[in-house]
Amino acid sequence: MNKENKNAEISARIAEILQYTGDTRNGFAVKLGYERAQTVYDVMNMKSAPSYDFFRRFSTSEYSDTIDLKWLLSGEGSMLRDDHQIQSESLQSTVQQELSGEAAAYYRLYEKKMLK
Repeated sequence: MNKENKNAEISARIAEILQYTGDTRNGFAVKLGYERAQTVYDVMNMKSAPSYDFFRRFSTSEYSDTIDLKWLLSGEGSMLRDDHQIQSESLQSTVQQELSGEAAAYYRLYEKKMLK
């Protein structure tokens, strides 16, 4: 597969993400931490290939909570990360926000026991 086709496929997958999330290209760029949306526009219009920095930003953005980076890179697997993993991380985040002190310590012990 040539480089141009790969870029076109990644651009198509980014478009799928935007359709799924309802975000605009500009909103996507902002959530990736870009000051200007031009980088995202260039990638999606295939004027430039996504860089290492683009994928690094994606992997540390809120998108990585639900979108599988391997899928974005290769098209393999499902766009969405494993539901179990998402639910577990969501529950953990919720519990950590709502519990404090002794209750949080008990929850962490419970969680460790359940993950064994």
